[in-house]
Amino acid sequence: MAAIKFNDDRLGRTLDAITEHKREIWLDIVHQALVRFDIDLRFLFYDLTAFVMQGAFPESDLVDYGFAHNTPSDKQKIKTGVTATGDSFIPLEYAALSGRTADLATVQNNLERLCRLLERRGYPLAEVLIIGDRANLNDQLALTYDAQQLKYLAGLQPQKKIHRHLLVARPEHQFYAHPLTEAHGGQGYFGLPCQVPFEHQGKQATHNGLVVLSGPMRRAIRHGRACTLRTVRAELAVVQAKIGQKRHRSIREVQARANTCLRRSSVGSLMRAEAYATSGGGVGLRGWVDRDALRQAMQSDGRYLLVTNDFRLTPPRMLELYRAKDGLEKRFEVCKQDLQVHPVYVHSDERIEAVLLINMLALLAYSLLERQARRKGLTLTTRRLIEKLENLSVVETHCWDGSVLYRLTPVGREQAELITMLSEIMAEVAIPGLPPVRGRNSGGSELWPLAPPMEIIVSPVQTA
Repeated sequence: MAAIKFNDDRLGRTLDAITEHKREIWLDIVHQALVRFDIDLRFLFYDLTAFVMQGAFPESDLVDYGFAHNTPSDKQKIKTGVTATGDSFIPLEYAALSGRTADLATVQNNLERLCRLLERRGYPLAEVLIIGDRANLNDQLALTYDAQQLKYLAGLQPQKKIHRHLLVARPEHQFYAHPLTEAHGGQGYFGLPCQVPFEHQGKQATHNGLVVLSGPMRRAIRHGRACTLRTVRAELAVVQAKIGQKRHRSIREVQARANTCLRRSSVGSLMRAEAYATSGGGVGLRGWVDRDALRQAMQSDGRYLLVTNDFRLTPPRMLELYRAKDGLEKRFEVCKQDLQVHPVYVHSDERIEAVLLINMLALLAYSLLERQARRKGLTLTTRRLIEKLENLSVVETHCWDGSVLYRLTPVGREQAELITMLSEIMAEVAIPGLPPVRGRNSGGSELWPLAPPMEIIVSPVQTA
């Protein structure tokens, strides 16, 4: 098809056609990737990300306002739940979700889709460990994992009193005898095992837990709290300086202004403010930190609770796997920065889902290339590979005998080595009809040239 015919209308119709078969397309390509690359499925990571949408979507069931980390709450968005492999964080399963969907509400459906995919692949469910964030676990889901014979590891946001008690039950000094990583000045990670009970609709289970004390997190929380407390003190000082002015003349008015300062602050519950009558008949204001409240808040600083029903996992291994989920977050960054499929400018839900499919397929290819390159000993991300090769150009010449001559612009030594390695990677994929690519220099040897233009000669296809 001529490039001039590839217009917006044709692209839109293509997206409409893709939408009807999006699920089959994804499953077929994922299956081929699993077979060709022998991807390890023992560890799977699940998380959600959000794409901010611009424009009006009055009839959309996907585009909506809702909470999402690192996304403005006043922006419309769609969410995507993604399961990726621990082996290079290759996307394995995904779903388009409404921007208002809560993270917990997505886990059950993801488990069902994931089980069907694994069963189709013939992979034993008992050998899979699913790793999720703290917003992806509650009592019902913990029991659901057991019912489906799936192993999981996740953080638990303690909503129940019994779970909140686990976080603060042990004094801080006891953690230091149980390091999970190397500690430097108390800034490492420490952990104490515990038992975490779950109950839902009359069913009960007890899973292994680990209360983690993160030195870096604790330090960051306390530094942030101290800065916020200083800000509140400064705001109370402003109120105090205005005493005697309009709306700051009576004890009641001053107390109301002080209470507003505390109410608007995230640390307002840790401070007290009191307006009082001075000996001279005026109004005064004093503020102070509630030390009991501060001491109670500090008990949970830097602590979080990990839970698993895989009783083979040791505490250090639990932390190691849980921290590895950052790899999926980096894949989300690729979706939103490197892949030119984003941003999404279409408006119907059908076309949004089709663009999302293309986005995920691009991420799949991106992740696979990085995986194969690293297996060749190349420690570059796909982003860096693209950056190093993006200035290359190919000149295509059609000859009178039907052959086609491709000439590369001059390449450097590093580029030549990268091209050779990528050629080998593509050849190993063994895609039918794709022969290994070889460069030919002026001497006729099959080496990538360093200065003169490279020639790749492709003979015309012979037909009967």
